Amino acid sequence: MAGAILVFIFFGITAHGSGMFAADGIMNWATVSAQLMIIASSAALLMIGGEFDLSVGSMVGFAGMMIAIPMVYFHWSAAASTAFAFAGAWASAS
Repeated sequence: MAGAILVFIFFGITAHGSGMFAADGIMNWATVSAQLMIIASSAALLMIGGEFDLSVGSMVGFAGMMIAIPMVYFHWSAAASTAFAFAGAWASAS
C-alpha cells in the first residue's frame, strides 16, 4: 500500500500538467488496471491451487492477435474473430 501511495505522489508531482488525474486520465489508467487485475487474479488463483501455467502471459497476446488479424486483414466480424480466438486458445491448451 505504501508503494502505491508513493507512486501516486511521484506522478502527482511529475505529471501535474498531463491530465493524468483528470476524469479522462483516471478512466484511461483505471481501465487498463482493471483488465490486468482480471488476469492477475486468475493467475494468482492458479498459483495458489498449484496449477500455474507459464503460458498464461503468452496466451493473452496470442488471443489478442487472433482477434485483431482476422478483423483487419480478412474483414471478419468481432464475434467470428472472438470465436476463432477461443477455438485457438482451447486447441493450444489441450
